Amino acid sequence: MPSVRTRDGFQESWESTAPQFARLGRVYFDDARLQPPLDVAKLLERIRSRVAERWEPTNANGPARLKKLVAGEMLGHALEIYASSLRGMIAGQVWSEELIEELVQAASVRAVERLHEITSRPRPLFGWLCQLVKQQRVDWLRIRSALKRDAGRTVPLSGAAEVIVVGTTPTQAERKLRVGEMFEKVLAALPEETATMLRWHANEHLGPTEMAQRLGISPGNARVRLCRARSESCAIWLSLFPETAADFQEFGIFDSVQPEQP
Repeated sequence: MPSVRTRDGFQESWESTAPQFARLGRVYFDDARLQPPLDVAKLLERIRSRVAERWEPTNANGPARLKKLVAGEMLGHALEIYASSLRGMIAGQVWSEELIEELVQAASVRAVERLHEITSRPRPLFGWLCQLVKQQRVDWLRIRSALKRDAGRTVPLSGAAEVIVVGTTPTQAERKLRVGEMFEKVLAALPEETATMLRWHANEHLGPTEMAQRLGISPGNARVRLCRARSESCAIWLSLFPETAADFQEFGIFDSVQPEQP
């Protein structure tokens, strides 16, 4: 007696499209970083049972629906195995660990929303996900920029060659310089060790563990000190530059970390 899955068409649809799914998986996970290479056949066996539970026999567009379900499962697997790499990619550009996680999760949501892109035109998932995470960071910077764009402070662009040489637009360079000057004024109002820790964190992207090694203290102690340093610097920043208060609270530059007991 045929199984329910056979009667409702799942088995037939799967068998007829399995070779296509295998090719899709080989494209998605064509990545030299994966050592050993991903076993696409084993992954498809796992996906098959999961997709069978979500199969909709009344759906008139069965093959297309099945392809979407399989692609979605493969995307979910890619997000799992690449999560650490995606976080590391922006770890040196974002201060807060919580914000890093938020950006990666937001990029994951965007990937699911744009699933049609990788089903209509398959490509290696790692590079595609990297682009989404980078775009998410850019969007975040635009939304929560410390200094809003001001036509009166815009620097004219003299030519494309200048952008190529300096690696940024004149306006971006000017804004970066202003933020740097403001940051130095804040640091000047702090004790020397506190200012040093913030410089390490901002310029060298050091975390509590690396700071602890330099200072000869425990990582927990360094984490507590960094938390206090951020809190103190935030208060000073807001007192010196109250007009930027809303922007910098949104921006997250002085977000505190959860202190650990030294």
